Order: sequence, then structure tokens, then C-alpha cells
Amino acid sequence: MRQSGAEMERLTLKRNGAEVDVWSASLPSMDERRQSVARGQLRAILAGYLDASPAEIVFQIGRHGKPVLAGPHGAAGLHFNLSHSRDQVLYAITRNGPVGVDLQHRQPRLPWRGLARRFFSPAELRRLRRLSGRAGEREFYRLWARKEAMAKAAGRPILSSLGRAEEMAGWRLWSWQPEGQDAAACVALALLRPVVGDHRLAPAGPGAVRRVRHRVAV
Repeated sequence: MRQSGAEMERLTLKRNGAEVDVWSASLPSMDERRQSVARGQLRAILAGYLDASPAEIVFQIGRHGKPVLAGPHGAAGLHFNLSHSRDQVLYAITRNGPVGVDLQHRQPRLPWRGLARRFFSPAELRRLRRLSGRAGEREFYRLWARKEAMAKAAGRPILSSLGRAEEMAGWRLWSWQPEGQDAAACVALALLRPVVGDHRLAPAGPGAVRRVRHRVAV
């Protein structure tokens, strides 16, 4: 099978001993190819952490459609998730516990105030009301991406109560605006146990750094 190199960027997120690698890449504009290309990129990334070939990476679908590793690598303790919006995709990889990632591009016609009133907690609504105009809209997308990422990490529907302040214990959360994009991104890590010892990730290629570009064979 012919292989081609995909240019990807890896961002390493660290907090209180927890570590998540977030890979970003572009997808083709044709919708019918996006899913197959994304799965190919994900297999190539995971193969680097598992010292395997992409063809050896097997998935199965877990609760609420979340893909997990199956086969001989199912017990490797490697957690992952992906999210795509428009032609961009993010892949989150960690050994610290279930992880979710979400990417939300701004939709100019989205009735975000109505969605916030319907789905946000009182504390989140108060935070939004302190902001005006685009600042309020950006905060909505930040909070919504956080809810999506937490729901995906926990394997629960987005319409659950995830994201309320009383449920933050045991989570590591990272929110940011991707460079050059009118979008919000979030990674949510549900810690299975206190982070002790060395849980650093070791993908193929250069050692873990804050931000590095790779060409991955897919």
C-alpha cells in the first residue's frame, strides 16, 4: 500500500504530573474522505506510541460511539480521542486516564445565547452575562468545547450535567484558541488515580516538547 507523509503538529500539555499529547492535522475538503483519512492518521500516531505498525492498530466502538483500542494493544493503557471541525482535526493521546478532546469553530448564525440558557449551569450563565459582544461568544465556545471534551472523556452524552463546577474534582482541563483559527479547543482528562511516578509519553521521533512538527507516514 502506498504511504504518504502527513504534516502534523504535536502540542504537549502538562499539569500537576499529568501529560497529554495533542496532535493537529488537516483533512481533505471532501466529506466522504475525511473519516478514512482521520482513521489513517490516528493509526499512524498510535503506532508510534505502541511500537507497532499502523496496520496492527485495531479499534472497537465503546459507549456512545467512543473508539477504543482492541486486540493485542487493548490492554496497553493508552487512551485517545479525536475531534474534527471543518478541515482541522485534533488527536489527544495520554496514559493518565480517559481523555476527551473537542474543537469548535465559530458558526456566525448559531443561537449561542439560547443554547447557553438551555444547557449551561447557573454559574456558567453568570460568567457569560459579565461579558459582552464577541467576548461573550468566545466564552460560550470555550465552555461548550469543555463540556464536549468532558462528556467524551467520560463516555457520556453531551446533554448530561458535565461541566458544572461541582464535578471538576478529578479532572485536568486545558482550553485554548488554536493559532490562526476562529475556534475553541479543549482537552479533558479524567484521572483514574493520583498521578505518581513517570507517566510521560514516548512517541517515535524527538522527545516530548511543548510544540513540534512531525511528518507521519499514513
